[in-house]
Amino acid sequence: MLTNTNTINKTQNTPSTNSLNAFLHKQTETPQTKPFQELSDFNLHGSHFARTLALHEILIQADTKSLQQYWDEVSNFESEQFRQQIQESILQRWIMLNPLAALAAVTAEENNTKRTNLMKIVFQEWSFMDLNALLQYAEDVDLVTKEIVASSILQARVDLSPNELRLYTRFLDNEWLVFEYIDGLVVQPEIEWKKFLNDYRDQLDQLSENQFKVLQHLAHSWVIHSGVAAFQKMRDTLPPTFSLYETTVGVSYKLLDTAPNLAIDLVVDRIQREQDRAYNALAVELINEWSKVDSVGAFNHTKGIDARSLRQKLQNWAIINWSRIDPVTLMQEIENLPLRLQTFAHMRVLSEFFYKSPHQALPMLYDITPGSTTHREVAKSLAGGWIQQDLESALEWIKTDQSIDNFRDEVMVSALQDLAETNSRLALQTALQLPLVERKPGMESNVVKWVAYRGYLDEAISLLPQVRSGITRSHAYDSVIQRLLEQDDTDRALNLFFELSKIESEALQQPLATLARKSPNLLYDALEQIEDVVVQAEAARLLYYHNKKDGRFAETELEHLYKLIQSQPKSRMNRAFDRMHEIMKENR
Repeated sequence: MLTNTNTINKTQNTPSTNSLNAFLHKQTETPQTKPFQELSDFNLHGSHFARTLALHEILIQADTKSLQQYWDEVSNFESEQFRQQIQESILQRWIMLNPLAALAAVTAEENNTKRTNLMKIVFQEWSFMDLNALLQYAEDVDLVTKEIVASSILQARVDLSPNELRLYTRFLDNEWLVFEYIDGLVVQPEIEWKKFLNDYRDQLDQLSENQFKVLQHLAHSWVIHSGVAAFQKMRDTLPPTFSLYETTVGVSYKLLDTAPNLAIDLVVDRIQREQDRAYNALAVELINEWSKVDSVGAFNHTKGIDARSLRQKLQNWAIINWSRIDPVTLMQEIENLPLRLQTFAHMRVLSEFFYKSPHQALPMLYDITPGSTTHREVAKSLAGGWIQQDLESALEWIKTDQSIDNFRDEVMVSALQDLAETNSRLALQTALQLPLVERKPGMESNVVKWVAYRGYLDEAISLLPQVRSGITRSHAYDSVIQRLLEQDDTDRALNLFFELSKIESEALQQPLATLARKSPNLLYDALEQIEDVVVQAEAARLLYYHNKKDGRFAETELEHLYKLIQSQPKSRMNRAFDRMHEIMKENR
């Protein structure tokens, strides 16, 4: 923070101080509208110290009006480092005079990152000057700003005790941040857990996101303190309707960095005690992440899991990552593995070798029993690695090699999938060169699907115009629509359907069924926007027969759907077919 020092004028008249005095005299004698322009010239100041003193003298005399002018001036400086230095000094002075005016200046910054960093400076300085005033201001701001205020207090006020920091951040509904800043914060986790439940007993099902983060941190502290048995004690203190799954996810991922064995033990314990199958998927995710870093440690830890099917599934994932990270060591250890895993590990090592060195590995393929699982898997690995190194020769081998006659399409699909992971456009162009098979979608629809399900939705959408018409285009659009709906991006999902309906009137069954199944209300609200009356009636038919008994739609809405169905002969035919199908099922 800036402080007024009046002892500077006693400094000896060195060349640096002479230039400083001349500069300050000039500022006093003839006020400048841009006092920092000369200050930015290093040639006018003999040292960084001299320039800092000059900056100090300018700002210590400034009022709020001149500070605004200074702020506007330095905002256009080309040197980012110099601009940041000046802006920080201006803010320090400004906060002393009027913190809200300083805050108004920084919130006008258009760049999000710069704006956030400047806000942190304001809040940090403000927390030193008048913490109570800052807390009073922050009480009514939005959630994002509240978090910036809380983190600024934690960064600046290291003089405060952990209990004080928890009190202030709790007031801002950001107590969870204290756990991120201070290790070993909770000394008696069981007592704190029970206190938290008492404080929020009536709103456990409606905890805010930040309150839930506090709950996760308390659970994490308790597990560190008492082991996985702590979770059952937590379960006993909670209402039966309260799920511990999300808490388990948060705690296990925190443990993964420091105590991965404890993370696995925690989830395995939950699998044994809970009915939710999501815990099994979580165990796979965790062992997958751990084995990417420490394959041997992850594999060895799975040996202590009693549940056979779970143990085998987790061991398979550990072996897969082990084969990718260190296939040589795995090859040396194969004989020490359980008999069941020896064949699998051998296949994985071969697959990695075939993928990374397809030309060297090709002769070895013919030594493997044709049609066996190992033969099938290593052939796919070979094709996936080869197609990225030499596209033309890999395609020629896939199309002509007799040893893969019985699963040629499977090898081609696998190779294109591997190519799509590194070069989606080349994968699409390659798929477009392959012939269409009657009544089956072209391979390019799979490329779009893989790109979409890896999360690259903008990229997947950009590929759609190149996809061939008919069932291929329908499948490609449908895969993107499904992914958009899963991410609650309903507007883009609906727009893609409308786009498809204008170019494909005969191949809309699959995307229509997707919308009717995953977002029936969305499709109902969009019925009037469907221009093709036959497609509109078909959408109504799907909505009516899938939802007429579940109470989703009111009677008036069901009547509206029924009228739309009856408006088109094609839909009436489908209705008769549906009824016939229902009768056949009843008589089965």
